[in-house]
Amino acid sequence: TFYIAHRGAMDSAPPNTMAAFSKAKQDGYRAFECDVWYTSSKDLLICHEHNIQDITGFNTIITSVSKKTRKDYPIMSEHYEDYPTQYFPTLQEVLSFCAKNNMHVYLHFWPGDPKTKVSSACIAKATKLIRRYGMTKRAFILSQNPNYIKGFAKYKLNVGWLCRSVSLSTHKSNLATA
Repeated sequence: TFYIAHRGAMDSAPPNTMAAFSKAKQDGYRAFECDVWYTSSKDLLICHEHNIQDITGFNTIITSVSKKTRKDYPIMSEHYEDYPTQYFPTLQEVLSFCAKNNMHVYLHFWPGDPKTKVSSACIAKATKLIRRYGMTKRAFILSQNPNYIKGFAKYKLNVGWLCRSVSLSTHKSNLATA
């Protein structure tokens, strides 16, 4: 049985943070899932929420945050007293951590809306990082957007369509027309 820590050890540390991923490793997990957003500054940041107000107190969307400005938006951790202030990790930080710790990672790419155009630059950048850190066998791409799935599949990466509960034939039809 293969256990995957959803957003890291999110019950023990702020979800989708390096603290949560480290805690998952410490707790014996060999894999975790995290959420990836391609920002307007062309950075790949880890965050579940589109609007980050609930986790930072700032009414801002994650795609407007950059690698350079992410420290302006500390993740509130009042429920996690054992952890100092956390910030949105970059995909590079996550992949480096996984490579050093021999962990698997499930990268959930957002937005999930199939009508959303997906940047080929996002796919190329993420693929380059996955390869740089030797993670092609241990990184698994997930999305509800078939455009991400098709884009990453062209690079021969592990992909999986994260499906809503509708018939599988509907999903297969949507993927064929994407």
